[in-house]
Amino acid sequence: MSNTEKKLDSFDPPHKGPEIFQPSLLPSAWRYEQPPTSSLYDIRTQSEVLSRLLMEPRLLTESFGDLAISDFGGSVHQSLFRTMLKLSEDGDEKFDIGTLCEAWKGEKEVGDAIAFISDLLSMHETDYPAPKLRLRVEKLHRLSHLRRLRFLGEILQRQAEDVQTDPHALMEKVEIGIGALRSGYDITGEMLPYAPRNLTRRPDLVTLSSVEAQPVPWLWRPYLAYGMINMLSGEPGCGKTFLALAFAAALTTGRIPYLGEPCRPHDVVYLSIENDPEYVVRPRFDRLEGDVNRLHLLQGAVTGEGPKARREGVRLSDIPLLDSALKQTNARFLVVDPIQSYLGGEVDMHRSNETRPILDGLAALARKYRTCMLILRHFAKSTTGSAINRGLGSIDLTGAARTELHAGKRDQQWAVVHAKTNIGPMGESIGYEIRNDIFRWTGPTSITANDLASSGMAEEDRDAISEAAQYLDDTLKGGAKTAGEIFAEAKDMGFSNATIRRAKLRIGVKTRKKAGVKYGQFEWYMEGWEDGQTPPS
Repeated sequence: MSNTEKKLDSFDPPHKGPEIFQPSLLPSAWRYEQPPTSSLYDIRTQSEVLSRLLMEPRLLTESFGDLAISDFGGSVHQSLFRTMLKLSEDGDEKFDIGTLCEAWKGEKEVGDAIAFISDLLSMHETDYPAPKLRLRVEKLHRLSHLRRLRFLGEILQRQAEDVQTDPHALMEKVEIGIGALRSGYDITGEMLPYAPRNLTRRPDLVTLSSVEAQPVPWLWRPYLAYGMINMLSGEPGCGKTFLALAFAAALTTGRIPYLGEPCRPHDVVYLSIENDPEYVVRPRFDRLEGDVNRLHLLQGAVTGEGPKARREGVRLSDIPLLDSALKQTNARFLVVDPIQSYLGGEVDMHRSNETRPILDGLAALARKYRTCMLILRHFAKSTTGSAINRGLGSIDLTGAARTELHAGKRDQQWAVVHAKTNIGPMGESIGYEIRNDIFRWTGPTSITANDLASSGMAEEDRDAISEAAQYLDDTLKGGAKTAGEIFAEAKDMGFSNATIRRAKLRIGVKTRKKAGVKYGQFEWYMEGWEDGQTPPS
């Protein structure tokens, strides 16, 4: 058994700290005249670092005091760096080459110190900037850590092959050794001059006092924002693609959508499977007078060159591909048209646990590049429930969007309306029309998100909702009523519960717990008419 292994046999418990590593434990493999051929030694990098430090000794104390002797492999480089450290620690921060050579002679590592250092300086560049030196130093740190681990691994292997070894005692020794390295000790027992990286899982906490409040980075106030996910939902055929292209056309030519106010021209990345570039996207974009040099269609991913290149589709889970597209184009506006075409067959868009990781990745990507990300999706077939639930898929899609627009038609009028926002006020509804494949804005409209939510119903259903809404309006202006009373009366009048609920949403009826009742009666009321009084003018 070697002296090193005998020392490891006498390891103390972990609370004794660095006593597990003694100076005599310096691996014999680290004491050599010529370094062995190993990927864990980079003689060129060592020489470059030493050359730079020889030319600027002050860096040892100002910026690179985290270098350790064990960061260098080979007795020559180690002894040279040891001498430089000693001169620096003795207060000679600006030693010259002559002083260094004289001091280094005592190490007796080379016959002609002046010739060795002269050759070292002539062979390597010394005028590269400090950040590049930092990269080289980090590489030496990494390699030296790996050498320490290899040293412990060699001891583990030799002792594990000895049938007399107690495996439990050996595991304890390894744990102590790893613990010491993790705590920042070298094999020599000395504390390293740099802190070890903390790779343990731990909470990432930010104190709110360190966060500076910022205004919302609006692209088009209050509808679309930079650095966030924005949603555009609507029935198939309602003009979602035309709207997205209208937004893109305005931005590529330096105009805010609808308003026409000047802004800097934007590059746009557009994902669209449902619309052919040559038959749909290009003709429409030309009619919208967009800058075609700034609209970039992401059609997929390609690997390789020439006829053997492999092509594949795009998935929203492929964040590196989307990242590369944004970086390559410098785009500040990204459109996904529609989302269900880019989730992949293994993702069920109705399951939050499957869509949320994708949405989180997209949100992080939008923040990274401060890109306005507009995601298009269809309405669900069902017309029940509130407007915010009309979008196809998991409610998490709506939850991930910071603002959501709905597009559709009501009473022969097309409109884009604000259905949801987490970051500002609700915007007014805006009308548009598409005639002969030409898009144009028609101005403000009174159509609401709830109007569009029920627009897919049959005419008789809409009439029933209007009648039910009139009933609620007349009834609740007399004061609040319990939900049970309203449903009972409505049933006698021929209204279903679903029709009453839709009417309730349309006219904005509120719900509250009935005062003085212990167990859960709820009543409906209209603001200003809670007690049947006439609202103030």
